[in-house]
Amino acid sequence: MPRELKKTLTQAAAYTGHSTLTSFVVFALQTSARKIIEEHNQAKLTAEESTQFVEALLAPVAPNAPRRDAFARYREARAHA
Repeated sequence: MPRELKKTLTQAAAYTGHSTLTSFVVFALQTSARKIIEEHNQAKLTAEESTQFVEALLAPVAPNAPRRDAFARYREARAHA
């Protein structure tokens, strides 16, 4: 391991309260791995959600009476704001 890299890692380990370089490296790898997995899962969910969103835009549900009433109340409130 290059001397400068070891110095940087040792310093980061000390700043984060790790008593050994090994414990810091395991911690950093685990943190990084969790972040990568979380980002991947969010991207996958986002793709699925975007498909559902587009489908809803292409085939909207007609508003029922409660929705029409709510929108009328909203318009009324905005008119007096």
